[in-house]
Amino acid sequence: MQLDDDVKRLDALKRAHGDAKGRNAAERRACAREITATTEQLGRLDEALPRIVASAKAEFGMTIGGRTYRERGPASSALVERVRQAYSEGKRWGAQKAFPVASLRGVEVLASRLLTSDEVVLSVNVPCRTRAVAAKDFTGRDANGVGLVRRMENMVAEIPAYRSEVEHRQDFARTRTEELLAVADAPFEHEVALRDKEHELHTLTAQLHLDANSPQAHARAEAARERLAAQGRTPGWSLALNPTPALLKERGEGNAGLATMRELVTADVVAPNVAADAQVLPDRARDPRSVGEQLADRRHGSDSGGYRAPESTSFRGSEEERGR
Repeated sequence: MQLDDDVKRLDALKRAHGDAKGRNAAERRACAREITATTEQLGRLDEALPRIVASAKAEFGMTIGGRTYRERGPASSALVERVRQAYSEGKRWGAQKAFPVASLRGVEVLASRLLTSDEVVLSVNVPCRTRAVAAKDFTGRDANGVGLVRRMENMVAEIPAYRSEVEHRQDFARTRTEELLAVADAPFEHEVALRDKEHELHTLTAQLHLDANSPQAHARAEAARERLAAQGRTPGWSLALNPTPALLKERGEGNAGLATMRELVTADVVAPNVAADAQVLPDRARDPRSVGEQLADRRHGSDSGGYRAPESTSFRGSEEERGR
């Protein structure tokens, strides 16, 4: 039993080790995808950053619909109208398609619609953080176009800092890949112990199988069947004492079969015991033995005849003895 438990425990540890190796491989694949994506993002950022940095101190200028605005007030009105158009056009596409709405500091600003939250997501044509704008901010009477302009300006201004974040993600992915590779091929530390115990368990199982099919085992089984036959019983006879629905179904009997079986059990087992109890229990007050001992004598054919109280002894002595 202990050997079987040890094999199961070690086998569970081996499966856990295999699962860990699978997770290791999956994480390495994810890191590889992250390295590829960040490399592509860094290339695009390095291409756009010189224009963005050079225009950091330049005067405001935003191009909307082919027209360049030098003041934020007129630009905000035109921007609200253009974002409304993108919002309307995005009804068929959702977030799958982004529409150009403006150009700022050498980068193009895009807008895509989120159908699940009724928002417009602002982004640029280079990697950066996006901005979500609620539809009420540009469709209602209180539409704030200046707020939209400020959001776009802040989004473009954060692009240099975003490059540092992308570079950090790439460095982390490379470092994590090295850590995972260091333990990717680590063997199962209990492999030898598991193999030895499995061999021992298989040897013992085979020996038990041989013993169970030996001539001596067959002789013992045949003797047991003969003893049952001598008592008028068949293998599994005790199941009829309290038949289960599965047993009745196997025998093709329903509730009627259950009642019949219970009647047979009552006649064959319960009635004789009750009769024996009826003979023993009246003697209980006179018999110092337990009820179990009395029933055992009755059912095993004891010819003791039950308990017999000792004959009373009278002290009928001589007159002289009584006088004393």
